[in-house]
Amino acid sequence: MSTNAIIKKSSVASQQKVGTKVDYSKLTNEQLHHEMLDARNKFYQHCSKAHEYATDALIPACGAIIARYKMQGVAAKDRPNGKPTVEAYFKSIDLNYNTVRSWIHRKRLQTEMFQSKKGKLGKKGADSVRHLTELEARLLGTASAGHDLVKAIKQGGNVDEAVKAFLDDAPTPERIEEYIERPVSDTAHKLKPLPPEKLAKALSAEVTRLVEESGNTKRVRICGDGNEPISYDRDADCFTFTVRVEKQEPTWGVQ
Repeated sequence: MSTNAIIKKSSVASQQKVGTKVDYSKLTNEQLHHEMLDARNKFYQHCSKAHEYATDALIPACGAIIARYKMQGVAAKDRPNGKPTVEAYFKSIDLNYNTVRSWIHRKRLQTEMFQSKKGKLGKKGADSVRHLTELEARLLGTASAGHDLVKAIKQGGNVDEAVKAFLDDAPTPERIEEYIERPVSDTAHKLKPLPPEKLAKALSAEVTRLVEESGNTKRVRICGDGNEPISYDRDADCFTFTVRVEKQEPTWGVQ
């Protein structure tokens, strides 16, 4: 069927509308299909706008309210809406505190997943702080939601809302089972007691493993001393190995 014919039939569908509603029972299959597509697209647009507004306005406002309630030594009458606790505040505006926390957690997770890792200055200089993986962040969110669920059960809170927040954050049983079946790496534990030379060799082997698993064997070279994976620097009295990552296409091995 031509585009003009579809448009013509769609215009017939629009004539079947009563007010803002459509009498779908009188539409042909093709008209109904196009009404469905139109409704879906408008729904996506509304969802996108709602998500943008939540990200830009609602969630930051919720975070500011929570921060205000964390301030010490402030009387209830001087808190937002005159409520003594943050839970009471959100309840007064028909929001559930557990739900709000899950919103904030998900926004933080989505943001940090796309941020570069940053170092942090510690007492002894620049100490690198490892960022959480997506799984670790989600499990922490699940643990937090689990505590909220227990609190709701014990204190007679809104258990249904707490259960929903828990299920929103928790990995599915299938996902959990998948991770349980993965081997547990105890590399760090094994490295701790090694003497210097063996530690250097083990670190070199671990880097080699990461290079191979990531498929970067053609771009990365681990250099030691001849056939050995490590070298001994007598002047510095230390064992060393070098990791070279080629900026250009690798040239070694090319005839």
